[in-house]
Amino acid sequence: MKVLYTSPLFFNPETGSYRTFWIDVKGLKYHQKRDRAVLKLQELGGIHAPDTEETRKCFKDIRSAKRAIERNGYFSTAVSA
Repeated sequence: MKVLYTSPLFFNPETGSYRTFWIDVKGLKYHQKRDRAVLKLQELGGIHAPDTEETRKCFKDIRSAKRAIERNGYFSTAVSA
């Protein structure tokens, strides 16, 4: 079963809103985990953030969520506008 997920990472300038995706229910937690980590990393300075424990945790969370999405096939499908 798939659910609609609005990602806080992907802004659609044509509609002025964030993009919505179809994601498998089981994979939703991995997409949310990745998005939270990316947003936190952006707050810390992005890829140029200082090397701290918090920054390393963000990178670790992004990598582990990405691996889980790829391993289990929990890819998203964009909802057409």
